Amino acid sequence: KEDAALAALLRPYVDKVDAVLNDVIGTATAPFLNDDTRKKETAIGDIVADSMLWYANSQNLGADFAFQNGGGIRTSIGDGEIQKRTIYEVLPFDNSVMTATLKGSDVQAIFDYIPETVGHGANPQVSEGVSFTIDTAAGTVSDVLINGAPIDPDKEYVIATNSYLVSGGDGYK
Repeated sequence: KEDAALAALLRPYVDKVDAVLNDVIGTATAPFLNDDTRKKETAIGDIVADSMLWYANSQNLGADFAFQNGGGIRTSIGDGEIQKRTIYEVLPFDNSVMTATLKGSDVQAIFDYIPETVGHGANPQVSEGVSFTIDTAAGTVSDVLINGAPIDPDKEYVIATNSYLVSGGDGYK
């Protein structure tokens, strides 16, 4: 049973948090659905990855692209006003945007892992400028382009991603 005295003591704090989370931060003219983020590239995955890339580069981190695990995106965004609380519902985990500098051969290894992730939380959502083709039957990825160019195995790439993936989450070693 709820403790009325404790609830009354906490009410001012709850009201302050609600006031912040109810702030409208944008408007969606169509929904951004989360139904397929574990299976394929989605609009909500694109906006999350593009936002990570924007954030990393707004901090002068020089990221080449961003990479988000589909399982980290937990709900859809409906059409209409978007409140701050929506962002915490879409991305509820206590992750932060991080960058990692990897050789192109290691970036290729990340993409080579992708066929194993289709249908699972590790399935990637990538930022603008990244494209690839998955052949799930053959278990291969081909035609990987980063900003219009094939991966150079000797070049260093800066990837914006979340702290969960940087620490090896979802099998990304």
